[in-house]
Amino acid sequence: MSAITPLPTGKPKPIPTIQHQFAPELNSSRTVEIKRRRDAVQKSFDRAWEGYKNHAWMKDELAPISGSSRNPFGGWAATLVDSLDTLWIMDKKTDFEQAVANVKDIDFSTTGDEDLNIFETTIRYLGGLLAANDLTEGKYPVLLEKALDLGYLLYAAFDTENRMPITRWHWKK
Repeated sequence: MSAITPLPTGKPKPIPTIQHQFAPELNSSRTVEIKRRRDAVQKSFDRAWEGYKNHAWMKDELAPISGSSRNPFGGWAATLVDSLDTLWIMDKKTDFEQAVANVKDIDFSTTGDEDLNIFETTIRYLGGLLAANDLTEGKYPVLLEKALDLGYLLYAAFDTENRMPITRWHWKK
């Protein structure tokens, strides 16, 4: 491309939230089963989150067998960012606050990777930041600030003739 299409200006129109409001369950046997399943999911998440916190904090992911960490997605703490909405929904506010406090330290302008996987970067990082910002109703400005930082970086990968993103972007050029 010879030039980047400028971003829109002005204030964006408000959009409605998309979170569904469920009616209370009235069937007691179904309620017991739902609680059992919910508790099993919570227990599994807690175990996985503790493993990440103890062995891969601020890395992209935990390698569960070796207990080591890996950085296949830019090294910007993919699991941390991608888990923000789950932490909030599961009412793990202390862990959420700790994760948000560390989001400010992520520098999207630098990585050791030569190429960025645009799909993964968009859904894990941009999606994670925007989902958490939406769920918290903007209470944590750093989430939107980091989403904007990343959005401006990713914009070049979407500024193609057909507006389809480059799948693997050699972003340092």
